[in-house]
Amino acid sequence: MTTCIYCGSAGPFSDEHVIPAGLGGDDRRFMLKGIVCEYCNCRVFSPLEASLLRASPVALARQFLQKTGRRRASGASSPTMQAEQILMVTREGNQLETELGEFGRAVTLAQIHQTTNTSCDTHARDKQQLTTFLGALRSCLLDTAIVLEKATSGAGRYVLRTYDGRSGAYTITSTQNTDVRPKKYIWLSTVARIEEPNARLPIVFSRRSGQVSMKVPDGYPIDQALTFFKKAAHQIDVSATVSNDIENPIVHVSNVAMDISIQPRVLAKIGINLLAFAVGADFVRDRQFDEIKRSIVRNDPPLYPRSAESLSNVFAKVPDTCHVFALFGPDLGAPAGYNPLVLASRLYGHMFDLVPLCLSAPPVPVGLPLYFTADYTSHQIKQLTSREFAAIYPPIGHPF
Repeated sequence: MTTCIYCGSAGPFSDEHVIPAGLGGDDRRFMLKGIVCEYCNCRVFSPLEASLLRASPVALARQFLQKTGRRRASGASSPTMQAEQILMVTREGNQLETELGEFGRAVTLAQIHQTTNTSCDTHARDKQQLTTFLGALRSCLLDTAIVLEKATSGAGRYVLRTYDGRSGAYTITSTQNTDVRPKKYIWLSTVARIEEPNARLPIVFSRRSGQVSMKVPDGYPIDQALTFFKKAAHQIDVSATVSNDIENPIVHVSNVAMDISIQPRVLAKIGINLLAFAVGADFVRDRQFDEIKRSIVRNDPPLYPRSAESLSNVFAKVPDTCHVFALFGPDLGAPAGYNPLVLASRLYGHMFDLVPLCLSAPPVPVGLPLYFTADYTSHQIKQLTSREFAAIYPPIGHPF
């Protein structure tokens, strides 16, 4: 009976990218099929990889160097960062909600800032963006409005609040915890209140994905904010808006929470995936890999970053647009014993890491080192023997 190479379950199974798609490994030739269960793939690995790609040192490099992430049916999108807020500060001192687009370029989002109890300012790249945003906002603020925010305690990932606006002013009708996002909602986040007049009044904006989001000061009545923005959405005259160029803006990125255990866990998973792909699923089912798989799935025991800067000469001739992964270990036919098997990697040209996969590897039925390159500009992966790698990318020196 086939079992998951990570947790040993009998499935159901789903296809697993050998190298994470968002990292540049969206190459359908390099997939694990029928050996990774849906739970590990979707419930463990997907959040793990999302943290690496959006809230880690790797995320910073990816944001500025990689044009697009995973290719989807709707098309490829540029990488995003998981920061509490990204603001563009204009010369006039306005703080505009912003996202980082291709190669880290700041992109202003369409937004409405409440300035007093009866007035507001609008900001957008152009009139078309503002028109589209107002249409989306109106569709969220009908007789019923749904507001969703991240849960901080209790059951469920989200807190869902429903508001009734048939009287002209919204009032809350229900609150519940849920794991499921509704089809249409306003995403809510709170910001610290600043004790200055109008220093922090509610704002509403649309992310590049189209999601309508609202930020309110901590303790501010949500129903009042909804009522205000519903009136504003119907009263704003797009034709009367005036265009102004933003010169020399300052972009402020704050509160990117980083877990240092994420990167070595994802790299270790890539190592096990590469072994399963190149050597076979039964090889990585050997008990010698049990400890590293517990670290990958449960972070027990925890893994910590290890620098592989000494390998910089080995990877020196590989273009910076290619990630490099190398499996080093016992030679062909070596007996089981104290034979460490490790993954060495270089991400985005300058991030070197070393992850031990096991200390006493079983005999490896293929020649090592074994190299893989992943071009994150084209999502093309190549598998190379040591001889092939040396011929294409002659190393400067020896890895050990």
